[in-house]
Amino acid sequence: MPECPADFEGVGRGWYNVEEVRERIFDHRGFLVLPEVGEPAPMQTQGCCVLNQTFLLPIIKAMKAAKTLKLPSLEQIHRQLVILWTTHQSAKKKKKGSSKGRLPKLDDSFQLEPEILAHALTDAKGIKSLLSFVRKQFLSERVPKDSRLN
Repeated sequence: MPECPADFEGVGRGWYNVEEVRERIFDHRGFLVLPEVGEPAPMQTQGCCVLNQTFLLPIIKAMKAAKTLKLPSLEQIHRQLVILWTTHQSAKKKKKGSSKGRLPKLDDSFQLEPEILAHALTDAKGIKSLLSFVRKQFLSERVPKDSRLN
C-alpha cells in the first residue's frame, strides 16, 4: 500500500519540543496517547481527540499542506514516535554530560528498548485510530443543530 504523500519529517522532533509531550514521557512511562478518564484505552471520541490533539494536529496540518485526506500509514506514524523517543534518549544523554548546544549523537549501536518500541507501536495504532475518526467526522454530512430553526 503506498504511503501518504504528506511530508511528516520533523513531526517526531516537533512533538518532543512540546512540553506536554515531555511531561507524558516522564509521567506515564511509556504510553503517550492517553484515554479519557475512566476508559481503559483511547477510544474514537471527540474528547479523546482533544486530549491527544498534540499528536494529531501536526499530522493533520501536514495532510492539509499536501492537500490529501489519505491517512499516514502505521509505519509512518510509528517512525515519528521512534524519532520522538530517540530524541528523548539523546536529550537524557545531553543532561548527563551537561554539554551546551546540539543534542549529542547516539552511538551507532543504540537501540530503543523493546518495551518502548512496543509502546510506540500501540501509540501509533491509537493515533491512526483517532485520525481515522477525525477524518470520518470531517467527511460526514453533519446537520447543524440550528437547522431545525430554519
